Amino acid sequence: MYLMKRLFGYYLVVLLILSITSNSIYGQNAVKDEVSYRILYDEAHSQYFTTDLMKTAFSRLNTTFDTIEKDVTIELFSNYELFNSTNVQGISLIIISNPGYDNGSQPEIGDEESIALNHYAQIGGSLLYLSNPQTRDANITGLSTKLNELMIEKVTMRMETYAGRENDTSLIIDDYNNDGNYSHVIITEDYFSDLFLFRELNNITEAENPTLLYYGGSTNRIKLFEQHGALQYYANTSTSAYVIDPDYEVSDEFLQKSPFWFYGNDLEDNKGRVGLVGSTIMFSDLSYDDNSNWIDQASNLLFFENLLAWLLKLTPLPEIEQILENTFGFFVLNNFLIGVGTGLVFFVLYTLYNVKNGKFKLNELLAVKMSTSRLNKKDQSDEAKSKSKKKSKKRKLT
Repeated sequence: MYLMKRLFGYYLVVLLILSITSNSIYGQNAVKDEVSYRILYDEAHSQYFTTDLMKTAFSRLNTTFDTIEKDVTIELFSNYELFNSTNVQGISLIIISNPGYDNGSQPEIGDEESIALNHYAQIGGSLLYLSNPQTRDANITGLSTKLNELMIEKVTMRMETYAGRENDTSLIIDDYNNDGNYSHVIITEDYFSDLFLFRELNNITEAENPTLLYYGGSTNRIKLFEQHGALQYYANTSTSAYVIDPDYEVSDEFLQKSPFWFYGNDLEDNKGRVGLVGSTIMFSDLSYDDNSNWIDQASNLLFFENLLAWLLKLTPLPEIEQILENTFGFFVLNNFLIGVGTGLVFFVLYTLYNVKNGKFKLNELLAVKMSTSRLNKKDQSDEAKSKSKKKSKKRKLT
């Protein structure tokens, strides 16, 4: 009897441990896909903003993108050669900031680069273009016209530029929504066409009233390319914002509408995604004041991570209800098998224990089974005879 109690106790302990393990797996999702991505950061076009000025932005790549369904690994590479058909192979996302001056001369963008980038996007690769506003330093500003030349064909946006000028880009100003400097524009989530671009990952969703601090130029949608039918996303500014050109004159084009500073294209047929932001500065380690850098301001870092997650096709995240629905079947089946399996084990152990201690005898168990079988056959025979007699009586009556 003592052994029987111990066996029953072991059964309960095993059942409890397996049930807890199952519930833990269910809570964390039963199966987690391991995926890896490669990001290529371009430094081949005399860019001022090299990876040395983007360290903070890339510092959390392997701790940010894990989701309830995916275990994500990110590899970051720098590109020091002009784009061609081979050096873009195997890359998930290419990031290109404003090209700069090469010994005082503007870099030439070759046809081979355009062909390589267009083909890369057509086979599913994503691109992020980062421009800059006009500043007092031509090297920091860079050349937005050259960035436009690197833009693939099937995107519906370009940077607003002024060809032939040393500082060839624009600057967004907002007299009422700023940090004290009219060119440092405060952006809220109200200005995004789709919120998942801004606060899809948990780290920014948990932030209270997240904002961005933007210092950049304006983007311009090109109607010529809208025929390709790509899905479009955008973010603009408040109605009090406006654009100034390189001569610090107000651009008439933007007097009656809010300037745009971000465009995104989700290319059709599951091809690549493309994003354009009119500022590299806002994501960089360039000094903002004596104590902090631009990437540290507001939710700039969090938005950068959300943007990369979208470009890598990690977001939009699946609805939590769908995740629960997918894992609930596994949860029920797993617990059912645990209960049945441990119950059978317990029954076998119980039977063996009783046989060993003389309480059950195998010949008796078999005899009982045979006797039951004979009784069933006898019952069936009696029933058959009864039916036969009834039929015989019916015949005599007729």
